[in-house]
Amino acid sequence: MNSLYVPRAVLFLAAALLCSCDLLRGRPFEVAAWSPGEGFHDSVPEKISLSFTLEPDRLSVERAFSLTEDGNPVTGSFFWNNSVFYFIPAAPLEKNRDYLVGLGTGAQDRQGLSLERSFDAPFTTRPQASRPFLIESVPPDGGTICGREPIRLRFSGAMKRPSPASLSFSPSCSGVWDLEEDGFCAVFTPSEPWINGRNYRLAVDASLSSSRALSLGQSFNLHFSAGSDTGGPVLLAAYALDGGVRTAQLVSGFEYAGWERYYALELVFSEPVDTASAAAALDTEPSLGIVSGSPPGFGDDLVFRFKTEPAWETPYVINLNNTVKDAAGNSSAEKTSFRIRTAGPRSKPPSLAGIRVPMNPSASSNSETLGFAPENILDDLPLESSVFPFDTPVPFWVELYFDTARNEINSASINQFSLMNRFKFGATNNALSFSPREIRTSDFSVEDPAPGRNGLFRAEIRGMITNRPYAGMITIEMGAGLEDSFGNKSAEAFRILLLK
Repeated sequence: MNSLYVPRAVLFLAAALLCSCDLLRGRPFEVAAWSPGEGFHDSVPEKISLSFTLEPDRLSVERAFSLTEDGNPVTGSFFWNNSVFYFIPAAPLEKNRDYLVGLGTGAQDRQGLSLERSFDAPFTTRPQASRPFLIESVPPDGGTICGREPIRLRFSGAMKRPSPASLSFSPSCSGVWDLEEDGFCAVFTPSEPWINGRNYRLAVDASLSSSRALSLGQSFNLHFSAGSDTGGPVLLAAYALDGGVRTAQLVSGFEYAGWERYYALELVFSEPVDTASAAAALDTEPSLGIVSGSPPGFGDDLVFRFKTEPAWETPYVINLNNTVKDAAGNSSAEKTSFRIRTAGPRSKPPSLAGIRVPMNPSASSNSETLGFAPENILDDLPLESSVFPFDTPVPFWVELYFDTARNEINSASINQFSLMNRFKFGATNNALSFSPREIRTSDFSVEDPAPGRNGLFRAEIRGMITNRPYAGMITIEMGAGLEDSFGNKSAEAFRILLLK
């Protein structure tokens, strides 16, 4: 019987090749990296990119790709740079929007290997005011708890499951964090009863994030004790109040930047306290004045308002001194301070973002216009005498773009009476004159808004312009006190200075 001799080196080489094939076959087809990345983006991304662990099948990737804006599909075009996929939206992405990049399991590599699970990646262009914040804790900061009662933290938006690093106790406690109420409420259930008489601190880290990958941005602590309160009155919780609805819980040491100018302050005490003593114990820095919104006498849930509306984007400190008295005359033991900033989206005063003017009286497209902004100082306004003859009134319009406040449904509009009273168009050296005749907020001379001005409130002032054969400086001004439909008023004037 003849035998075949196979050299040992050949056997080792064959085994190595088989192993390497198995390794390659076992490598999953996945998204290795993507842009723009999770979280908040101040600059609106121009494109989406995906790279993969294996060489992709281009057609299957394009068919499986999706991008949504606030839940609505975004259309666009695809292109590739080697194995990197790019998606270019048909229209520019916008600020104040939530986006979700998706790639379904129909995406494959060139060998037909599919994604094991769909790829979903959120990002947002909503400003940092959209960060999640604590609305309420149970027990409240400074409150009590007993037995195996759970800790509940209710936030302004749906949260990601907390990690041990983002929520931690001192002294340490064993238990489980879970999410309830569609992710809006984080709940900690202890594995053993709370130790009676012990004080606890819950550290909430700034990295705690919402389901949209927006973090709190600031760390803070909540304190509570096991057992019953004794002695003088204790402040259990402080809330920002919007028409009787709690919108956020104020926590000492944490600045709440979502305060609206019309909010009230709610204070909850461990027992009924003298309303007058509580009002006298309150003050703000800078001073706004305090007015009690609760009836005289005693109560454990009191409401206060400011005599003066807080100014936009101004930080304030609310101080509660230790002079709050209960029915027995016992005073509170501790002083407490809270920091707020009037930066809520509904309180933003209107501001002039820019203007657009025609370069001929019958302009109907953006190419026949020029745009200017307040930061553009002494730009040229080239009015050709062949189009705007000297000393001859010619139809003309000034289109104005305003950045305004926003609620959950829409943006504020500009009060037209306020707009007309505060609009000024002037020129030195009698260079030209403009006589306004009409304000429009629809049926504009140029149908599409100016590039980069989507989402802003738009108004057009029509009238007659008279060009004259002199050089001069042109001033287009919007005076202070411009009012929007939410009742917000601008505290400053806006000017655009041009040269003719």
